[in-house]
Amino acid sequence: MRLFQKETKSHLEPIKYWYDWSEQKLVVLHCPSGKTKKIKNPKRIERFLQAYEATLVECKGVTEDIDRLHLFKKVRVHK
Repeated sequence: MRLFQKETKSHLEPIKYWYDWSEQKLVVLHCPSGKTKKIKNPKRIERFLQAYEATLVECKGVTEDIDRLHLFKKVRVHK
């Protein structure tokens, strides 16, 4: 039996992200599905910002990019 992962969608899907200063969390919106992820952990926020070469100040407004970190990637396991 062999297990492997296969992407079901392209990982280059558009996202929008911004920092919610009142709740101190980074909000990431997956444009095709409308799903959101909220990142509260400071280390995870820092990792996200490094991957997108951004700062919290730049996240004051909405920024558009692609899902480089595969936050919304669907993975299926085949047998």
